[in-house]
Amino acid sequence: MDKKSDRNVRFEDLKRRRSLSVDLHLHAPKLVLPRLSESSKQLSDAENDNQPRLSKPAIKFKKAKHYLEKVDDQMNHDHLKKLAKIFEDTKSEGAEGLTMGEFRVAMKKTIGEEIDDKELDLMFMKVDNDCDGTVDWNEYLSYMLLEYQEKQNMVSRDHDVPFTRPMEEKRSNHITAIRRIAFLQALSTRQSSLHAADIEEASRYLTLSEEGVLNVWNLDWALQKTINLRRGTRSVWFTDMVCLANCNTFAISGSDYVINFYSFSNNFVQKKFQIKSLRFCAVTMDYSFHQSDYQKSVLLWGDTGGNIFIIRFHDNPSVALFSNSNFPDGVCAIDKLMKTQSELFHVFKLRKAHDGWIQQARYFSSKKGQECVLTCCSSSENSLLFTDITELTDTKKPVTRQSYFRVCKSILCVTYDTEWSLIITGGRDCDVRIWNPFIVHRSLAILKGHQAAVTQILVRSSERQAISISKDSNIRIWELRYYTCKQNISCRQVRLGRRRITSALFNESRGELVLGSNRLGIFRSQGRTNAPVFDRFLSSHEKSVSCVLYNKLFHLIVTGSDDSMVCIWDVVTGQKTMQFCAEESVEITAMAFDPTWRRLATGMRNGSTLIWNFNNGACLRRIESEADLEISSVIFCDHKVVTAGWNRSPMIHVDSKAHAPSAPLFHKHEDDIMTLDHHNNDNLLASAAYDGDIFVWSLEKGIVSVAFNMYKSLLPVHVGTPTKTYVTSTGQLAFNLSDFWLPTTLPWLGEDQSWQNISLGAKVDFDISRAATEAQNSFQPNMKISYRAVYKVLFLQTRSTCENSASLLASCAKGWITAWSVHPRGGLLGYFVGTQNSEMVTAMATDSRDHIFITGDGNGRIKIWRLRGYCDSEDVTRHRNSQKSREETSGLPTDFVPTRRFLPKSTAPELQCSFRGHTRAITSIAFIDGFGLMASGCVDCSVRLWSLDGRYVGTFGQSRAWNVRTAHETSLPGKPEKQKNELSAFGAPPIYA
Repeated sequence: MDKKSDRNVRFEDLKRRRSLSVDLHLHAPKLVLPRLSESSKQLSDAENDNQPRLSKPAIKFKKAKHYLEKVDDQMNHDHLKKLAKIFEDTKSEGAEGLTMGEFRVAMKKTIGEEIDDKELDLMFMKVDNDCDGTVDWNEYLSYMLLEYQEKQNMVSRDHDVPFTRPMEEKRSNHITAIRRIAFLQALSTRQSSLHAADIEEASRYLTLSEEGVLNVWNLDWALQKTINLRRGTRSVWFTDMVCLANCNTFAISGSDYVINFYSFSNNFVQKKFQIKSLRFCAVTMDYSFHQSDYQKSVLLWGDTGGNIFIIRFHDNPSVALFSNSNFPDGVCAIDKLMKTQSELFHVFKLRKAHDGWIQQARYFSSKKGQECVLTCCSSSENSLLFTDITELTDTKKPVTRQSYFRVCKSILCVTYDTEWSLIITGGRDCDVRIWNPFIVHRSLAILKGHQAAVTQILVRSSERQAISISKDSNIRIWELRYYTCKQNISCRQVRLGRRRITSALFNESRGELVLGSNRLGIFRSQGRTNAPVFDRFLSSHEKSVSCVLYNKLFHLIVTGSDDSMVCIWDVVTGQKTMQFCAEESVEITAMAFDPTWRRLATGMRNGSTLIWNFNNGACLRRIESEADLEISSVIFCDHKVVTAGWNRSPMIHVDSKAHAPSAPLFHKHEDDIMTLDHHNNDNLLASAAYDGDIFVWSLEKGIVSVAFNMYKSLLPVHVGTPTKTYVTSTGQLAFNLSDFWLPTTLPWLGEDQSWQNISLGAKVDFDISRAATEAQNSFQPNMKISYRAVYKVLFLQTRSTCENSASLLASCAKGWITAWSVHPRGGLLGYFVGTQNSEMVTAMATDSRDHIFITGDGNGRIKIWRLRGYCDSEDVTRHRNSQKSREETSGLPTDFVPTRRFLPKSTAPELQCSFRGHTRAITSIAFIDGFGLMASGCVDCSVRLWSLDGRYVGTFGQSRAWNVRTAHETSLPGKPEKQKNELSAFGAPPIYA
């Protein structure tokens, strides 16, 4: 296909998608946050009287409508034709494409002069993937197509379809096809002392295959037990299984013309009863009991002779049948069972209900008390039989009414919607039919879409939906209100091997669709009620949030999660504008924007790094790693992409379109790298590892300039080859041993040592050999160093490299936050504990001026500190002068210290605000410049928006849009008071301990 025809195809596809696209912004309802009551205007855990008041956002909200009425949403067919003509004219003049100014003029000619120039410029930057300053027609079409495609996928995932998550595959011990998947529900009794949660946990899933292998699964689909039910060497094939939950029993039919009943208790299975001497093989069974009266139940089965047997129990089957004195051996022939006169049960037979083999037999009881039996067969004359057995009290008249339904190509499966009294069938003609039980000559509706015979039909009663499964493993969810297809799950998404789906179960209470071939596949619906407590609250992602970034160019929040989903959110409204999957079944572990703020890099658990145009979900480049080792951090710097993680060495990748070679930096950490950061002005790279080492790299030279470790030295450790050196076990680094200085009274070195009254001359060890020995021991790879890990490093971009000014912050184990000067004569200038109860500081962020420092910890608590003036040149000079004056008053000789060294500052910066924002550990925090807001992501799957005084604005993903103006209308005066439950005081979801 030539370029012109390919362009025409994409143009037609764009027109089709444009007509089907959903305008998420224009239809998003607006929510004005209510003013907080006076009683709720209190913060918790703050220690200052002066509360910070928010500055007005830099964005002019009177023009915020441009964020809702996007240019590309206004494009129609005529506009596209006009724009295509402009691009063609430009190409004919020899130009490669339109520049930003030319693009602005072209769009105004196409749509109108009232379009805002800033929005047109933003659109140009979105379309210009390669950042070459021009946009051609192919780039524009590709961007628009991908954007509409990803938006349609997002809408189908989040707003319509019931099963948004990919299928979970479970390996089983079955060799042949699974005949039945059943749920044995644990029921409470009056004598039971168990709680409801314990009773639910006692429930089990059972799967039975043709060869007689029974697998027992718990509610989390962990295999508990495997039992082989085949007796001796007899070649018996098992046909069906039903669970009798009210007596904790299950029944199994097979080709040996018997039905066996087994009791089940604590994963122990024991045979209880047997119905033998069946004239025909029972091939399908069903069982149901009254929810209000467990003693009343119905068991039925259909056989290969077209007969239907119905046993109505007036008492529990364990009493009525299994312990009946008429059957002392626990075995009874079917003929004897039918002749037995008992008040505990009745047996009825519908002889020759069908001409041939019965495919399915189902019993249903409506809320009005109507009881019916539905059976189907492969015959075209009597394909479906509806039998009303409501008045089944007289043995001479066991049936109230019988109705036959005829379908030319037979019916293979049937179910019944008791709420609306609808019969739903599937057959060899690939159609799903909806029937009224009282109209037999025609169906109410025919639902088309399957390309193969429909073999399974299920009902999702709570949502008025039907689930159909065809022979080619295509799954469709139908909306019974409107007879439309709600979701189409293709066979490519159902990875169950070469065998077809032979059994299916939908568990209404748990929202699980379980499929079986000889393997198991599980689809979980959005509204599953068995989720953990933190999943029941409003969430932004399906799985834990790993990264939160703010894009100041497009005013968007970009989040990544453990299910590999990247979501784009509008800060002004909180609504999702785009969503795409980075890589199927691979977790996102790191994210970063490029210096132009137009591309996104995602680091993955498998070691790969992907570069995206995040506005439309287009993957621009994939960087593979030699080993499948996790990427823990990724950054852009100096026209390079730097990644690091479990490979223990930062990898440098040239930022280009071509697949340029990658190379590691010269030195290597002793342990896994946890985090990276880059100082833009000084072109320095900081990497921190699990063993507590912080390396500061000169990217111009590609080597480590200085190293830090709060457990080894307060001074910067220089890398080189001086007279006295220490070489690591790998022989990769040579340190100057004279740089190791570590007072033994530092608070993190021992809990029993006092630090408050220490002076420079008291208990300070200047012995270089001892310091070197301790440093050497601390470098041993077999030493337990988990308590030394550095989780995050953060450069203060507005501070230059200075001996007396801290430009690097690090969060360490047990909640310690350290402030370092990366100058060769710098070192540790300050430290403080940033959490409570030794929780880790798992996320850090600052504003663009480095005036505000925000931390998030493992308990979900967010703290906002005043960073301005902390450990800068004036503060450090003031601290050191005070230290000198204390030494002079102590009477120590001036020559006591061979080289002037100062202890770091131990006081924390001013705490402005503290509150618990999440139920679990915070993974990432982003400061939103221009709005005076911050966004926090958590492993509880939520991303929340906050003002700087702790006011809860909303959760990204909530149904209604917010208005960020209300976050600035009020501030919280007075001294904060500690509250037991902070979030509920600010309108956020409640926190449960």
